[in-house]
Amino acid sequence: MIAKYLYLGIGLITALSLVLFSAGVYAGASTRVGSLQERALLIGGSLLSSLFLVAGVLLRHQIGDAVLIVAVIFDVVLCVAMMGGIGVGRKRKSGGGIWGLNTFLTFLVIALLLGFVRSKGLELAAVAKEVGIENSGSAKDEPKDKQTCEENLKSLYTALKFYVQDWDALPPAKSWMENTDLVSKVTKNSWLHCPSVSNGSDERYGYAYNATLAEKPLKLEGKPLDQMPNAANTPLIYDSSTLDKSAADANVSLPKQGRHTEKNFILYADGSVKAVAP
Repeated sequence: MIAKYLYLGIGLITALSLVLFSAGVYAGASTRVGSLQERALLIGGSLLSSLFLVAGVLLRHQIGDAVLIVAVIFDVVLCVAMMGGIGVGRKRKSGGGIWGLNTFLTFLVIALLLGFVRSKGLELAAVAKEVGIENSGSAKDEPKDKQTCEENLKSLYTALKFYVQDWDALPPAKSWMENTDLVSKVTKNSWLHCPSVSNGSDERYGYAYNATLAEKPLKLEGKPLDQMPNAANTPLIYDSSTLDKSAADANVSLPKQGRHTEKNFILYADGSVKAVAP
């Protein structure tokens, strides 16, 4: 669903860019600098751009900061088209043609920006699908309430990926199950409960967060969480004998008897979930 809207958005922005470019050429070629026509075009273009920015802000809390980045790039594309058109129009007024270096550079920049939006948007759609946002409007595809422990941990990893994308650090250990920036990306509250010790709605949780990583700056500079050093051997969340909400420790509370066929599940920083004997 998100991928579909992404392509619709790119198509709409492309069409609007052509309109604004053409309007800019007309305004730049037929009027003096700072005329009423140019000011009206700038105001109209700014209002149009603001709609995408508002949409990005509204969707940010559902999907993450990436959607806001896409909205800002859409705004930049519209501004480039408008100002490029005005520049071409002014050159045409002084005797130049429409098809020249300015036009080429304008559409080259637009194409590069929209190409980046496409790649970023498809990445966003893939992650959103993992947390159940992709088809949440359909009852048929409603995310299931109960998952296996392994599935729960993988869902929590997706939420952590979003968090790291926004903050370039892992969340604080204190009250981590109440951290809005983290749990807003967990579609079902029941996914915070290990199904072997909880019915999904009680006060028994059974997961602990590795407190030694809490608020640790990762310095990934936009790279995904699985690119952190020694990710495959770094525990993030795991089965815990502490059943309290937001349990956190230094990876010491694994059930001694093993919770799942005498083994415990551990989620690692590379996204893998492994069954480990006590």
